[in-house]
Amino acid sequence: MDCSCTGWKRISGTVLISFVLLILQTMLSSAHGELCVWRGSSVPTPHIAMRSSAELQTQLRERFEQLQVLQHLPPLAEGEWTSYQDPVLQSLGVPASKQNVTAALLALCGWRPVQLSAEKTTLSCDECTRDAGIWLFSDEAYGQLCNFVCLVHDILRLFDPVHEHRSFCPWITQPSADSLPGWRHVAQQLQPTREPLTPHAPVL
Repeated sequence: MDCSCTGWKRISGTVLISFVLLILQTMLSSAHGELCVWRGSSVPTPHIAMRSSAELQTQLRERFEQLQVLQHLPPLAEGEWTSYQDPVLQSLGVPASKQNVTAALLALCGWRPVQLSAEKTTLSCDECTRDAGIWLFSDEAYGQLCNFVCLVHDILRLFDPVHEHRSFCPWITQPSADSLPGWRHVAQQLQPTREPLTPHAPVL
C-alpha cells in the first residue's frame, strides 16, 4: 500500500495500523444513536435478564427507597403490573400502604426519581434514558383542563409505568422469544422457587 500519495508518511506498519484502528474504533462507537447503550461503551450494562437475582433485588430496593420518601408520587394507571404488588411488597418487607404500593410498582418497572429542583422531580429510567416529570401527572397539572374536558382529566393524570418507557427499553422488551420483559423478569426473580408469580388483587 502506497501511503505517500494520500499524504501519509510511513513511520512503521505497526504505528499506522494502530492509528487507523483507533480511528475506526471511534467512528464505530460514535455512529450509534444518542440513546443506544453501545454508544461510548464496548461492553454495555447487561440486559436485565442477564443480571443475578441478588443484583436485581438490590437495585429494586434502592429504587423503592428513593421513591418511597417522596412527598408526591403520580397516580398509576391500571395494568398487569398492579396485580404483582403483593409479591413485590413481601420481597421488600413493607406494608401495603398506598405510598408503598405506588413506590414498589414504579421500582418494579425500572423507575427512579431525579430531583431537578425543590419543586420538581422526574421519574427516570437508566435503561432508555426516559424522563417524565411527576408534576405532569398530578391533579394540579390538569385542574384547569377539567373545566373544559372532565373525561380527559382522569386519563391524562395517570402514569403508566410500562408504556412511559421508550419502545426499545429492556424493561418492556424481550431479549429472546422465550424470555420475559424486564419488569416481569424481576417479578419472577422475587420468588425463591422461581415458580410463576400468581397475580393478586391490587390495593384500592
